[in-house]
Amino acid sequence: MNQKQLAAHLNMSASAISAALNNKRNIPEATRRRVQEAARELGYTPNAASRIMAYRRHQNVKHNMNIAVLVPKEAKAGFKRCQTGVRQQADTLGLHLNEIVLEKGMRHKRLQQILESRSIQGLLLYRFPPDFDLQLHWSHFGVVAIGHYPECFNRIILNQHQIATECVLHAIEAGYRRPGLLQRKGNLAQVNYLSLGGYLSAMARLDSSNPPPVFEYEGTPQAVIDWIKENRIDCLISNVGKLELMRSKRLQAKLDTLGFYALARNSLENPPGTIGVEQDLRAQGAQAVNMLFGMLTRGEYGEAHIPRMTMIEGRWVTSA
Repeated sequence: MNQKQLAAHLNMSASAISAALNNKRNIPEATRRRVQEAARELGYTPNAASRIMAYRRHQNVKHNMNIAVLVPKEAKAGFKRCQTGVRQQADTLGLHLNEIVLEKGMRHKRLQQILESRSIQGLLLYRFPPDFDLQLHWSHFGVVAIGHYPECFNRIILNQHQIATECVLHAIEAGYRRPGLLQRKGNLAQVNYLSLGGYLSAMARLDSSNPPPVFEYEGTPQAVIDWIKENRIDCLISNVGKLELMRSKRLQAKLDTLGFYALARNSLENPPGTIGVEQDLRAQGAQAVNMLFGMLTRGEYGEAHIPRMTMIEGRWVTSA
């Protein structure tokens, strides 16, 4: 179904249909919602040429589309590098970006009012935790999650499987024969599972009858030392920062005898010169904006019928 057919079905003008699909504020909210719901139900697909023309207009006209990135207060400290990618790509596409930090206890109704008063059409959800309960009128917005949650929306995540695989393969190439995977127990389960999958698949290249050594770090240095000794580990593949581990002098002495490859080399918990994979947080932010822009130009609002997940690969770095 095209826009002309949709207009005929709803007994509306083509210009009103176009304005409603693009969430223009001169169309009453109830009408916009009715048009957008009918478009989804009837399988309306925007014309490819129209999308290209709209893209070109957005290149030349700034602030023609309003989007917002929502950042839980507890995630704000880690947002900076991703924020750079979000800002740069939003500016490139001519989008007006709003950045909103969600304080604990912020009322959902108040947030909805803020978004509507700013004519927000698209939302980026930055690293929402699994239990984050945010009740908005989602059908009013195009939504992309930067992270694993909420799972009902399209998501942009870091490819932890590729990152772990990269570290292990470089460790094997460097001559290590017993790399061990050290993971923080408090990480998101999906992050650790993906890292574990990449680690195990790469470790299969080693001809060893012993199971690959994996340890979940809970903040006890002596437990790590014992694990290293018992498994005769010669190299650590770790998503726990080296600086954090080195706060224990005994563990630091042990680390001095091992190889150390970081799964998140650009973490503040790793000292300059750490070898490992640099997670491309800037690309993650930029790709999230690209995905959201595409969804808005296609008129995709609310929860995804079949959520898509895009993985951003990391980059191997051996020097400062």
